[in-house]
Amino acid sequence: MKPASLKITLLLAFFTLAIFFPIGGPKSFIASLIAIVVCFIGGMCYPYIAQMDYAMGQYIIQKPIWNDKLSLIKPLTISHLIAYLLLFSGSGIIIGELIQTQSSNFIGFCLIAAGFGVIFGNAWAVSKKDHQ
Repeated sequence: MKPASLKITLLLAFFTLAIFFPIGGPKSFIASLIAIVVCFIGGMCYPYIAQMDYAMGQYIIQKPIWNDKLSLIKPLTISHLIAYLLLFSGSGIIIGELIQTQSSNFIGFCLIAAGFGVIFGNAWAVSKKDHQ
C-alpha cells in the first residue's frame, strides 16, 4: 500500500470516528478562546519539538510532500500527517456534535487550531531553513 493511500485511509478513519463519537461539549466563550489560542501556539511549537526528539539533531528540514514515507530523519513529514489528523478529527467532532446536539464543541475547535498551528509551524521551519 502506498504511503498516500495509507495516510488517506487513516484520515478518513479519524474523521468518521470523530463524527460518530464526538467528545467534549459547549464551554464558555472565554474558556474556549483561551484553549484555542493555547492549542494553536502548542501546535506551532510541535515541529520544533519533533526535530529535537525524533532525530536528535540529525534531521533534514524540507517541505513535506504528501507522498513521502514517514521518516524519523524528516520530522516534518510526521508533523505534516499529525496536522491533518488534528484537522480531520476536529472537523469530525464539530460535525458530529452539530448533528447530535446542534451545539458547538470547543474540543473540535481546539483540535483544528492545533492542526493549523502545526501547519504554520512546518511552514515557518521550512522558511527559516530556506533563509539560512
